[in-house]
Amino acid sequence: MSQPPVAEPVPVATGLPSRVVVDSAGLGWSGARVREVVDPPIAEFVLPPVDSLTVVLITAGSYVVESGPGPRRRHALVSPGTSAVNAAQREVRARWRSDSRSPFRSVHLTIAASVLAETRDALPRHARRPDPDYLRRADPFVREAVLELGRATRLGLPALHAEALAQSVASYLLLDENRDRGAVRGGLGARALGTVVDLMHERIAEPITLAELAAAAHLSHHHFLRQFSASTRTTPMRYLTSLRMQRAQELLRDDTLTVQAVAARCGYPNPAHFTSVFRRVHGVTPSTFRGVNV
Repeated sequence: MSQPPVAEPVPVATGLPSRVVVDSAGLGWSGARVREVVDPPIAEFVLPPVDSLTVVLITAGSYVVESGPGPRRRHALVSPGTSAVNAAQREVRARWRSDSRSPFRSVHLTIAASVLAETRDALPRHARRPDPDYLRRADPFVREAVLELGRATRLGLPALHAEALAQSVASYLLLDENRDRGAVRGGLGARALGTVVDLMHERIAEPITLAELAAAAHLSHHHFLRQFSASTRTTPMRYLTSLRMQRAQELLRDDTLTVQAVAARCGYPNPAHFTSVFRRVHGVTPSTFRGVNV
């Protein structure tokens, strides 16, 4: 009895400075490839053009990314749940940096040119649009679809499941009339944004004021608040809270630390307040999170 042909893995651009920890290349999927990677805290690279479109979803860590050539360079502060799209046949020039000790991880979904062409041809003529290309966006559909594809890769789920999801993402992106709503317009420059985020990481266990963050960016209180919000789609203090909650998750996995010690290391001298914030952000108490993840 003849064996079914083995699907060739979708080609991806070489030169990414990240370490691949999970790859769907050996699962026999065609039309889509998924990789989970660990990203270095500092990187600068150029990726050659490829036929496929790549969606990058940040799953852990926060850092400032710059992309594009010279004066047309874009920048954004990326964090868990935000995504970027690299269009087919476009060179990628990018760099990022962060002094954070937090791990940086992302899931990369690469959709083959054949799937893009097939999807575009199936769309009504008036709805056919160029491939999306953006640096930062918080899109719930893209986030959940790529997370599910990451899960499918780890579990080795059938090709039908993965390929249907990838085609759904392709259709969603090609149809989306508001794809630029996550793009950064105005806002802090990359250097100022990086300085502010680094300061947040350095002072994560200490009180810090909006005035101190504004001073780090050499801006007035009100001007800083407007520009930071334009760059990140959130306020400085909400962003700091998200960093502290990420750090709390890391520390809670160490069962030698009490919840009170974790709270103090995340800038919450009052454990009850820490528990309240953690439950609001993660949906469970710190003790419950620890019980599931240690």
